[in-house]
Parts: sequence; structure tokens; C-alpha cells
Amino acid sequence: MTSYESRVMKRFWIQTMAVILASFAFWILVVAPRRSVHAAMQAGNGQAVGGQQYIMVMGSDGTLARTLSTDTSGRLNVNNSNVAGSTDPCMSSSVLKSSSVINVTSATTTALVAVSGTKSVYVCGLSITIAPSATSADTATIEYGSGTACATSPTALTGAFGAGDLTTAAPPLFVTLADPGTSMTAPSGNGICLLSAGTTVNIQGIVQWVQQ
Repeated sequence: MTSYESRVMKRFWIQTMAVILASFAFWILVVAPRRSVHAAMQAGNGQAVGGQQYIMVMGSDGTLARTLSTDTSGRLNVNNSNVAGSTDPCMSSSVLKSSSVINVTSATTTALVAVSGTKSVYVCGLSITIAPSATSADTATIEYGSGTACATSPTALTGAFGAGDLTTAAPPLFVTLADPGTSMTAPSGNGICLLSAGTTVNIQGIVQWVQQ
């Protein structure tokens, strides 16, 4: 073999090895991770949502889980979507929030969010004012329960807001729950209610919620 042929063969093998190494790197960095995710989904580690399989990953904020899925071409998609029972719907931008007006002027139990089948209720925010009474404290307690106006198995979610406020000279009491996520939850098959007490009751406000 001449020196020229030796140089040609050497160049050939160098180029061949470069192609092999590049292919190996592509497999390790791109193909293998996608195949692993796809295999995990096929094994049933994810759950079906609208015919798709997904697995859960945590977001950079450390609190909100995202869904990681693959399309028909094997491309990865990261979605900031809500999955019932797995993520906080109050923190999900993909979930529309509902609200109920609070207007209570008697000592009673008032339904804020009615029972809907087996759905749970997530309270995302609450703001109320409690006007003082001359004879007894006007109080508001948030509770959950089943049946009409939480009549069955009512369970308190808060203490009695407004307890100890007895005089008409006192200013209204302001109560606000504005957590970044869910403030309180009614279990599956329950609604959210406000239990009011007092002689001259005047409780006004709004509650924001998700039911799913």
C-alpha cells in the first residue's frame, strides 16, 4: 500500500468514526429519552386524558405539576394543564374559576357552592365583611356537607369569623383568604356553605371556587 493509499484509508476511518460517534450522541441525547417516556406511558405509568397518555413532572416553581406528553410523531409536549385529583386547580391557568355572591342577613346556613354529583369543591379565594351587632356577635363559619345547604354531615372548615365583636360602634370585620393556591376543599360529593349566627346579621362578600 502506497503512502497516498494509507492517507486515504486513514481519512476514511476517521470520518467513519466521526459519523458513528455523532450517531451515538444523537441516540443518547434525543432518541433514548423520547423512547423512555413513550415506554413509560405504554407501560401504564401515565393516565389517559382525552385518549392521550401523560406523566407528571414538577414545574420550576416547585408547586405546580405539569403534564408531559408525546404527540403522534414522538415530540415532547409540556402543558400547564390541570388534571383532577393531581394538580391544584386554583393555580392552573387552564381552569376557569367560578364565583358566588355572599349576601346573608339572618342566622342560617347558606349554600355557597351546591353539591354536584361526586365532584369536589376547591375554594380559591374568599372575601367577606361582617357588620357588628348590638346584642350578640355576628359570626360566619365556612363548612362543607352533602345534601341541601350542607344539611348532611356538616363539617367546619374554619373557625367562627367575627366572634367577640359585640358593639354597633365597632367597624365591620373584613375577612380575606387570598392564598396562591387552594384555601380549603370540600371532599367528593359535598358542597360549601356559610353558617351564620347573631341577632342582626349582615354578611356580604364573594367566594371564588372550582368544582371538579
